[in-house]
Amino acid sequence: MKIVAFISTCLMVLAVAQAGAAAEWVKLGETKWGTFHYDKSSVKRGERFVTVTSKQMLNPEMAAAMAEALPNLAGVTYALAHDAIDCEKGIYKQNSVVYYDGNDRVIHDTERTKGQYKEIGPRLIPADTPIGWLAETVCGDDEKAH
Repeated sequence: MKIVAFISTCLMVLAVAQAGAAAEWVKLGETKWGTFHYDKSSVKRGERFVTVTSKQMLNPEMAAAMAEALPNLAGVTYALAHDAIDCEKGIYKQNSVVYYDGNDRVIHDTERTKGQYKEIGPRLIPADTPIGWLAETVCGDDEKAH
């Protein structure tokens, strides 16, 4: 019984620590899909890559179109992407995408389906796109990204 209490306490401490790490969403622009943001607090600079979390809010029309094309995403209202950007080479890799409904419940997490589909490797960052805006922001001067 003491082990269960200890584990419960550890899990509670972890949950409180996670809640304390609040996201700092910054709007980068509008797309036909809806608004696009990034979490300023998630930006981490490594030796080669910058990792960052972005959020694509879906307008009702695009959410409906996505649900029609992919029925397992019915009810989706936004998606969080976890990207690694190679600022020097101008490429990025999407590590995972998590789709949420209007109640912030996970509908689908690509991390859970790794290996079921062909992995897409690093891709060039196209200009004037959400990933392009994101790369310009986090790869720019240090003051802008932090």
